[in-house]
Amino acid sequence: MTVREFLEAHPDADLDLSIPAGRIYLDAAGRRRIESGRPIIADSGSPKSAAYVQADELLKQEVCSAYQTHGLWRVSATKDHRVGKAARYWPKFKMRR
Repeated sequence: MTVREFLEAHPDADLDLSIPAGRIYLDAAGRRRIESGRPIIADSGSPKSAAYVQADELLKQEVCSAYQTHGLWRVSATKDHRVGKAARYWPKFKMRR
C-alpha cells in the first residue's frame, strides 16, 4: 500500500508520517498542500536539517507499518518497494552509574 492509497482509505484522519527524510504531521491543511502538488517540510529533529519533500515523491512511498493511537495514525513509510516487514524500534538503554 502506498501513502496515496493510505490517504484515500482514511480521508479525515490526521497522520504522523515517518519517512527517511524525517517526520511529517499531516492534517487537513497538509493534505490539501500535497494534493495540489506542492512540497511539504519534513522535520528531522533540527530546524537546520529540515528538508522539503516533493508531493509526488511522498505519495509514491510504501507504507511499512501503521497503527492508531488516540485518534492519530502513526505511519512509517519508505522509498524501498521491497520492504516486507515493519521497521524495528529499539528502546533506549539507561546507563548505570
